[in-house]
Amino acid sequence: MYTGTASGTLSTATCSVQTQAPAVDLPTVTTRALSSGIGATAGRTGFSLSFSCVRGARVSIVITDAVTPENRTNVLTLAPDSTAKGVGIQILRDQSTLVLFGPDAVGQSVANQWLIGASPDGLLTLPL
Repeated sequence: MYTGTASGTLSTATCSVQTQAPAVDLPTVTTRALSSGIGATAGRTGFSLSFSCVRGARVSIVITDAVTPENRTNVLTLAPDSTAKGVGIQILRDQSTLVLFGPDAVGQSVANQWLIGASPDGLLTLPL
């Protein structure tokens, strides 16, 4: 179970985050599933973030690694007290695109920020 936190700031008052610190239960992965070595992947668990936004707002997001905020890679930093070694956790968007982590910052041209899309009339859900 990943119990880390993420933080960020909205650049305008058009959205509010509806999903606060979601718990994501990670599947059990055997060493055999990772036996091909560096770059091997195994186990997927879907989760989503929801936002309540003004209709038609163009919503962008940047996800920050809470353990190492300066991390700009696609692998989350394990917590200092983690007993896991030699493994990492990645987040995918669009079922196949790795999320690159960025700074806890707002504005245009923030590193690794991407456009989610226009908000509907209701909740905007981002599947990850």
